[in-house]
Amino acid sequence: MEDSIATDLELRFWHVTAVKHLDSIKQSGLNAGVYLVHASKSKIMDYYAETVSDEGDDPVIIEVNGSSLPVSGFAPDLNGIEEPLTFTLKLREEDIWEQWGDSKQT
Repeated sequence: MEDSIATDLELRFWHVTAVKHLDSIKQSGLNAGVYLVHASKSKIMDYYAETVSDEGDDPVIIEVNGSSLPVSGFAPDLNGIEEPLTFTLKLREEDIWEQWGDSKQT
């Protein structure tokens, strides 16, 4: 079995970073272990952009087509699960854990 996501699914992710990192990303690509936010999670993307702004940098959002990314390279954001963005998601922590438990945990 091929180690990539089915190509008939167009999976879009966003990576939020500071504008000052763009030249490095253009030259070397994204570093392993960076956070990618699924396109359906715009509230989380907005939160990350606000965080970049709060740190005094200008945020930029990079769209990543995930259909050719290796499945083995994906991992859940355990820190985010353990310390959920309850305000941003407008969910209680218990609800987030319940949704995670009911999911395929991918």
